[in-house]
Amino acid sequence: MNDPRVSVLVYRVRHDETVNYDKASPLQCETARFKGSVNGSEAHFAMKENFATVDQALEVVWPFIRQWEFAVALDRGPGEFELVFLDAVVEDRKPTPGVVDVARQETVKVGDSFSPVLGRSSYPEPPTNVAVDADVEAMALHYSRYRKRKETLAAMAYFCLTVLERATGAPRGGQRRRLAMQDKFGIEVTVANTLGDLTSEKGGAEAARTTGVRTSSPQTSGLGSNRPQSA
Repeated sequence: MNDPRVSVLVYRVRHDETVNYDKASPLQCETARFKGSVNGSEAHFAMKENFATVDQALEVVWPFIRQWEFAVALDRGPGEFELVFLDAVVEDRKPTPGVVDVARQETVKVGDSFSPVLGRSSYPEPPTNVAVDADVEAMALHYSRYRKRKETLAAMAYFCLTVLERATGAPRGGQRRRLAMQDKFGIEVTVANTLGDLTSEKGGAEAARTTGVRTSSPQTSGLGSNRPQSA
Protein backbone atom coordinates (compact mmCIF):
# COMPACT_ATOMS: atom_id res chain seq x y z
CA MET A 1 0.00 0.00 0.00
CA ASN A 2 1.20 3.51 -0.81
CA ASP A 3 -0.58 5.34 2.03
CA PRO A 4 -2.39 2.93 4.40
CA ARG A 5 -5.17 4.02 6.73
CA VAL A 6 -6.82 1.80 9.34
CA SER A 7 -10.52 2.49 8.87
CA VAL A 8 -12.19 -0.18 11.01
CA LEU A 9 -11.18 -2.45 13.89
CA VAL A 10 -13.20 -5.65 14.20
CA TYR A 11 -13.73 -7.48 17.47
CA ARG A 12 -15.54 -10.66 18.40
CA VAL A 13 -18.08 -10.65 21.23
CA ARG A 14 -17.01 -13.32 23.70
CA HIS A 15 -18.92 -14.60 26.72
CA ASP A 16 -19.15 -17.73 28.82
CA GLU A 17 -21.72 -20.51 28.63
CA THR A 18 -24.15 -18.86 31.06
CA VAL A 19 -25.32 -16.13 28.68
CA ASN A 20 -26.03 -15.41 25.02
CA TYR A 21 -26.83 -12.32 22.97
CA ASP A 22 -28.62 -14.04 20.10
CA LYS A 23 -31.67 -11.78 20.44
CA ALA A 24 -29.86 -8.63 21.57
CA SER A 25 -30.66 -5.43 19.71
CA PRO A 26 -27.76 -3.72 17.91
CA LEU A 27 -25.91 -1.17 20.03
CA GLN A 28 -24.29 2.07 18.86
CA CYS A 29 -21.70 4.15 20.72
CA GLU A 30 -19.44 7.03 19.80
CA THR A 31 -16.48 8.99 21.13
CA ALA A 32 -14.49 11.87 19.70
CA ARG A 33 -12.10 9.42 18.03
CA PHE A 34 -14.25 6.54 16.77
CA LYS A 35 -17.76 5.20 16.24
CA GLY A 36 -18.62 1.80 17.65
CA SER A 37 -21.34 -0.72 16.89
CA VAL A 38 -22.16 -4.16 18.26
CA ASN A 39 -24.35 -6.51 16.28
CA GLY A 40 -24.53 -10.27 16.37
CA SER A 41 -21.16 -11.74 17.32
CA GLU A 42 -19.02 -8.80 16.20
CA ALA A 43 -18.20 -5.26 17.28
CA HIS A 44 -16.87 -2.71 14.80
CA PHE A 45 -14.99 0.50 15.63
CA ALA A 46 -14.80 2.96 12.74
CA MET A 47 -11.88 5.30 13.24
CA LYS A 48 -12.41 9.07 12.80
CA GLU A 49 -8.68 9.81 12.69
CA ASN A 50 -5.97 8.60 10.37
CA PHE A 51 -3.83 5.75 11.66
CA ALA A 52 -1.21 4.15 9.45
CA THR A 53 -0.82 1.00 11.56
CA VAL A 54 -3.18 -1.32 13.37
CA ASP A 55 -1.19 -0.92 16.59
CA GLN A 56 -1.82 2.83 16.59
CA ALA A 57 -5.57 2.32 16.23
CA LEU A 58 -5.62 -0.38 18.91
CA GLU A 59 -3.98 1.96 21.41
CA VAL A 60 -6.86 4.41 20.95
CA VAL A 61 -9.69 1.91 21.27
CA TRP A 62 -8.17 -0.31 23.98
CA PRO A 63 -8.82 1.91 27.06
CA PHE A 64 -12.49 2.29 26.07
CA ILE A 65 -12.92 -1.48 25.66
CA ARG A 66 -11.07 -2.24 28.90
CA GLN A 67 -13.31 0.10 30.89
CA TRP A 68 -16.38 -1.40 29.22
CA GLU A 69 -15.37 -4.99 30.02
CA PHE A 70 -14.38 -4.02 33.55
CA ALA A 71 -17.70 -2.33 34.34
CA VAL A 72 -19.69 -5.27 32.99
CA ALA A 73 -17.60 -7.78 34.94
CA LEU A 74 -18.23 -5.92 38.20
CA ASP A 75 -21.93 -5.47 37.48
CA ARG A 76 -22.81 -8.89 36.05
CA GLY A 77 -19.78 -11.06 36.73
CA PRO A 78 -16.65 -12.21 34.87
CA GLY A 79 -17.21 -13.68 31.43
CA GLU A 80 -20.47 -11.84 30.75
CA PHE A 81 -19.14 -9.60 27.98
CA GLU A 82 -15.70 -9.31 26.45
CA LEU A 83 -14.33 -8.10 23.11
CA VAL A 84 -11.55 -10.04 21.39
CA PHE A 85 -9.65 -8.33 18.58
CA LEU A 86 -10.05 -10.15 15.27
CA ASP A 87 -8.81 -8.01 12.42
CA ALA A 88 -8.71 -4.59 10.81
CA VAL A 89 -9.82 -3.03 7.55
CA VAL A 90 -6.93 -1.05 6.04
CA GLU A 91 -7.49 1.26 3.07
CA ASP A 92 -4.98 2.85 0.72
CA ARG A 93 -5.38 6.63 0.56
CA LYS A 94 -3.06 6.88 -2.45
CA PRO A 95 -3.76 3.77 -4.48
CA THR A 96 -1.96 2.96 -7.70
CA PRO A 97 -4.23 3.97 -10.60
CA GLY A 98 -6.38 1.07 -11.73
CA VAL A 99 -5.64 -1.00 -8.60
CA VAL A 100 -8.19 -1.50 -5.81
CA ASP A 101 -6.48 -2.55 -2.60
CA VAL A 102 -8.48 -2.84 0.61
CA ALA A 103 -6.81 -5.24 3.01
CA ARG A 104 -8.41 -7.00 5.91
CA GLN A 105 -5.58 -7.93 8.26
CA GLU A 106 -6.76 -10.97 10.11
CA THR A 107 -5.36 -12.25 13.39
CA VAL A 108 -5.88 -15.56 15.13
CA LYS A 109 -9.55 -16.06 15.91
CA VAL A 110 -10.83 -17.72 19.04
CA GLY A 111 -13.20 -20.61 18.40
CA ASP A 112 -15.32 -21.03 21.50
CA SER A 113 -18.47 -23.10 21.73
CA PHE A 114 -21.25 -22.01 24.02
CA SER A 115 -24.21 -23.60 25.75
CA PRO A 116 -26.58 -20.64 26.16
CA VAL A 117 -28.45 -20.35 29.43
CA LEU A 118 -29.45 -16.72 29.95
CA GLY A 119 -30.57 -14.80 26.88
CA ARG A 120 -29.90 -11.07 26.95
CA SER A 121 -32.19 -8.74 25.02
CA SER A 122 -29.54 -6.02 24.83
CA TYR A 123 -25.80 -5.54 25.01
CA PRO A 124 -24.40 -3.78 28.09
CA GLU A 125 -24.00 -0.05 27.58
CA PRO A 126 -20.47 1.40 27.69
CA PRO A 127 -19.81 3.02 31.07
CA THR A 128 -19.01 6.62 31.88
CA ASN A 129 -16.63 7.95 34.52
CA VAL A 130 -14.78 4.67 34.97
CA ALA A 131 -11.05 4.71 35.71
CA VAL A 132 -8.84 1.62 35.77
CA ASP A 133 -5.31 1.59 37.18
CA ALA A 134 -2.94 -1.07 38.51
CA ASP A 135 -4.59 -1.19 41.95
CA VAL A 136 -8.06 -1.51 40.45
CA GLU A 137 -6.84 -4.26 38.12
CA ALA A 138 -5.32 -6.13 41.06
CA MET A 139 -8.53 -5.95 43.10
CA ALA A 140 -10.55 -6.96 40.05
CA LEU A 141 -8.38 -10.04 39.62
CA HIS A 142 -9.11 -11.20 43.17
CA TYR A 143 -12.79 -10.43 42.76
CA SER A 144 -12.80 -12.55 39.61
CA ARG A 145 -11.08 -15.40 41.46
CA TYR A 146 -13.68 -15.17 44.20
CA ARG A 147 -16.55 -15.27 41.70
CA LYS A 148 -14.97 -18.38 40.14
CA ARG A 149 -14.63 -19.98 43.60
CA LYS A 150 -10.85 -19.96 43.40
CA GLU A 151 -10.49 -17.65 46.40
CA THR A 152 -12.49 -17.15 49.59
CA LEU A 153 -14.56 -14.07 50.28
CA ALA A 154 -12.42 -13.31 53.35
CA ALA A 155 -9.14 -13.43 51.42
CA MET A 156 -10.52 -11.28 48.59
CA ALA A 157 -11.92 -8.69 51.01
CA TYR A 158 -8.68 -8.54 53.01
CA PHE A 159 -6.66 -8.00 49.84
CA CYS A 160 -8.91 -5.17 48.67
CA LEU A 161 -8.87 -3.51 52.08
CA THR A 162 -5.07 -3.65 52.15
CA VAL A 163 -4.82 -2.13 48.66
CA LEU A 164 -7.18 0.72 49.59
CA GLU A 165 -5.28 1.44 52.80
CA ARG A 166 -1.95 1.60 50.96
CA ALA A 167 -3.42 3.76 48.20
CA THR A 168 -4.20 6.53 50.69
CA GLY A 169 -0.49 7.16 51.20
CA ALA A 170 -1.13 7.73 54.90
CA PRO A 171 1.36 6.46 57.51
CA ARG A 172 0.72 3.00 58.90
CA GLY A 173 -0.73 2.46 62.32
CA GLY A 174 -3.88 3.22 64.24
CA GLN A 175 -6.81 4.70 62.41
CA ARG A 176 -4.83 7.03 60.17
CA ARG A 177 -5.24 4.97 57.02
CA ARG A 178 -8.88 4.23 57.74
CA LEU A 179 -9.57 7.95 58.17
CA ALA A 180 -7.64 8.66 54.99
CA MET A 181 -9.78 6.06 53.18
CA GLN A 182 -12.86 7.96 54.23
CA ASP A 183 -11.48 11.23 52.89
CA LYS A 184 -10.13 9.80 49.63
CA PHE A 185 -12.66 7.11 48.72
CA GLY A 186 -15.74 8.01 50.75
CA ILE A 187 -15.62 4.75 52.71
CA GLU A 188 -16.93 5.25 56.24
CA VAL A 189 -14.44 4.43 58.99
CA THR A 190 -16.97 2.17 60.68
CA VAL A 191 -17.33 0.16 57.46
CA ALA A 192 -13.55 -0.18 57.06
CA ASN A 193 -13.15 -1.17 60.70
CA THR A 194 -15.85 -3.81 60.46
CA LEU A 195 -14.31 -5.19 57.29
CA GLY A 196 -10.92 -5.25 58.95
CA ASP A 197 -12.26 -7.11 61.99
CA LEU A 198 -14.01 -9.71 59.80
CA THR A 199 -11.02 -10.38 57.58
CA SER A 200 -7.98 -9.76 59.78
CA GLU A 201 -7.60 -13.35 60.96
CA LYS A 202 -8.81 -15.77 58.28
CA GLY A 203 -8.62 -13.37 55.37
CA GLY A 204 -5.23 -12.01 56.32
CA ALA A 205 -3.62 -15.40 56.76
CA GLU A 206 -5.01 -16.78 53.52
CA ALA A 207 -4.26 -13.66 51.49
CA ALA A 208 -0.67 -13.66 52.69
CA ARG A 209 -0.30 -17.32 51.81
CA THR A 210 -2.05 -17.39 48.42
CA THR A 211 -1.44 -13.90 47.06
CA GLY A 212 1.20 -12.22 49.15
CA VAL A 213 -0.97 -9.08 49.06
CA ARG A 214 0.93 -7.81 46.05
CA THR A 215 -0.49 -5.03 43.93
CA SER A 216 2.18 -4.33 41.33
CA SER A 217 2.01 -5.71 37.78
CA PRO A 218 -1.19 -7.72 38.27
CA GLN A 219 -1.69 -10.65 35.90
CA THR A 220 -5.33 -9.90 35.21
CA SER A 221 -7.43 -12.65 33.75
CA GLY A 222 -11.09 -13.50 33.68
CA LEU A 223 -12.12 -9.86 33.30
CA GLY A 224 -11.45 -9.43 29.64
CA SER A 225 -8.24 -7.61 30.27
CA ASN A 226 -5.83 -9.30 27.85
CA ARG A 227 -4.28 -6.44 25.95
CA PRO A 228 -4.84 -6.87 22.19
CA GLN A 229 -1.94 -7.32 19.83
CA SER A 230 -2.09 -7.09 16.08
CA ALA A 231 -0.76 -9.85 13.94
